[in-house]
Amino acid sequence: METNQDEESSVPQHFMPQPFLPQTSVPPQLFNGPQFMSPPNCPQFMPPPHVPSLADDEQPRLVGLCILNFGGVIVWNVRLYFNVYVLLFCLLCSRMQMSGLPCESSHSSSDVLFTPQVKDELVPKIHQEFDNLDDVHKFYNNYAKESGFGTRSSSSRKNRQDVIIRKEFCCSKEGVGVELMTEQSSRCRGISRRGCGAKIAVVKRGEKYIVTQFVEGHNHPLTSPRRVHLLRSHRKVSSAKKALAESLSAVNMPSCQQMSLFEMQSGGAEHVGFLQQDLYNVERDRRKSIVGHDADMLYEYFQMEKEKNVSFTFAVERDDEGRMTHCFWADATARKSYQYFGDVVVFDTTYNTNRYSLIFAPILGVNHHRQTTLFGCAFLSDETTESFEWLFKVWLKAMPADPPRMIITDQDPAMTKAIARTMPTTHHRSTFFETDVIVLHLSFY
Repeated sequence: METNQDEESSVPQHFMPQPFLPQTSVPPQLFNGPQFMSPPNCPQFMPPPHVPSLADDEQPRLVGLCILNFGGVIVWNVRLYFNVYVLLFCLLCSRMQMSGLPCESSHSSSDVLFTPQVKDELVPKIHQEFDNLDDVHKFYNNYAKESGFGTRSSSSRKNRQDVIIRKEFCCSKEGVGVELMTEQSSRCRGISRRGCGAKIAVVKRGEKYIVTQFVEGHNHPLTSPRRVHLLRSHRKVSSAKKALAESLSAVNMPSCQQMSLFEMQSGGAEHVGFLQQDLYNVERDRRKSIVGHDADMLYEYFQMEKEKNVSFTFAVERDDEGRMTHCFWADATARKSYQYFGDVVVFDTTYNTNRYSLIFAPILGVNHHRQTTLFGCAFLSDETTESFEWLFKVWLKAMPADPPRMIITDQDPAMTKAIARTMPTTHHRSTFFETDVIVLHLSFY
């Protein structure tokens, strides 16, 4: 006992309260104990000077306090992370419900229903009245666009007066689809029909159509708002954009550039309202509408050009069935150019169109700048002598000068006979190189 008192009295009094560390921290005396060992290849930790060692009976108590404090910190962190995970899970569930993800489930995946989450005024209701079927389809299609699915017309029923008394509009994935995949085709298109039962049914009662059935759930995931414009029922080219696309096609702007223009004008592809394929379909329908009337449209166009400029001339020949066989035209510029540079003429029929099987026959020359100039154009149904004679007669009649001094063609015997009959004073040469044409043309000056 005396020894312990002497040891305690030998410690300075100002080290006893340990003011350099808080009370909750581990005392620096623990660093002197045998339980803390320095790792190899590391400098030995030196304790602060004049720090006394703890007694053996106080070390277990301090170690227990440290373990208790460390355990409290761990429990607090676990509770914090648990609360964060619960909050994230709640946000995810609410997001899934708003995006129309599964709201009802069962043991089989086919019983999973996806209910759209839209405004209440957009949802069809039983006993809701409409004036006509167009209003029904417009309302249901607008609801489908906000929900994220496509629509199409389904079954209908008529009475004896051929009036529709019952009509159904359903989801575009209604019915059972068959995947068409052959050995020759390497592209798998997938299945577009999944047996979805979402639909709306209306019945005619008096002058109104009343909603009698409305199925809201879908058995397939709904389309996101950023991709709903790709569905077929929500794509439509308006009349104004059709007219603009037709004007852009008239100046040879391709459909891909037209689509870029519409996207920039509308503020994004999702706001255009149609795809590039829809522009191709509009052009296809326009061409299909003029089938059988294109010759009449060409004749009307020539008449309009004749009214604008009296110097414009044209000639059209038809067969017994009223079909156009030969056509020739020349504007004021071509006629005036022939008056000054019509001494040497090049005639060739190498351009052939596949759609109408008509032969394009341009009549060309060279001006004083050694540039190609046009003296007239023609469409011929064949390359016979009679066709060439008709063309040369009409062309010479339209030109304001005498026949040319020389004409250069290919080695076609039918063309040679026609030139000899219609232009007997003209020298005929069978070559079509541009350098020869320029030399022959300059030799007359």
